[in-house]
Amino acid sequence: SSGINAEYGGKTCIPVMAVVWFTCRLYGARMIIDWHNYGYTILGLKLPTTSPVVRAARMFERFFGRLADENFCVTNAMSHDLVKNWGITAYALHDRPCKKTKLSTSQKHDLLLRLGKQYPILKEDEATTILTTTNADGKPIKRTKRSALIVSSTSWTPDEDFSVLLDALRAYNSEWSEDFPDLVVAITGNGPQKAYYQGLIRDSPLEHVQVVTCWLEPEDYPKL
Repeated sequence: SSGINAEYGGKTCIPVMAVVWFTCRLYGARMIIDWHNYGYTILGLKLPTTSPVVRAARMFERFFGRLADENFCVTNAMSHDLVKNWGITAYALHDRPCKKTKLSTSQKHDLLLRLGKQYPILKEDEATTILTTTNADGKPIKRTKRSALIVSSTSWTPDEDFSVLLDALRAYNSEWSEDFPDLVVAITGNGPQKAYYQGLIRDSPLEHVQVVTCWLEPEDYPKL
């Protein structure tokens, strides 16, 4: 009844899939793969898709993927692709947000002030954040004219094309009017392309869109 769950983003399929399969056989465990993408397609971003290395990676991934006891993934498209091309039945288990407790204005104010110490874009001063301020009695209240806050995560890898979001933000900025709020976009995560996109963001400032790359603690994600 024991099992090893290999949450699989595809980036290290060689030799991980073989090692996990061997370990499962050695200890009598079940091999369960959580598919997020394919390792050979990520390799194909750096090498020609006709490269023998990419072809070998695809064969390796397909072979050991079919040896798994159970498979699941996060999209119907991935599930269909796996069964159509590799004969692997993977159940689509869609991501669901955790139950979110709605924060009071005071809690939002305190959170943004705290995060603003590390990311100044989130606050203007010790009494005013991008979403909140204080009244004459010092009580936190919502700002009448405030920005909209967008939070997104990424692994900053080629398979997660951040330029799609960047192009959308540029389009929003060019179409902005007084009817629209300014945007503050908090992008979380770490990865190999982070510095590259930080340079693009820094070199092409937008009048009505501000982007901050940050790292959030797990307990701050549902709050923000």
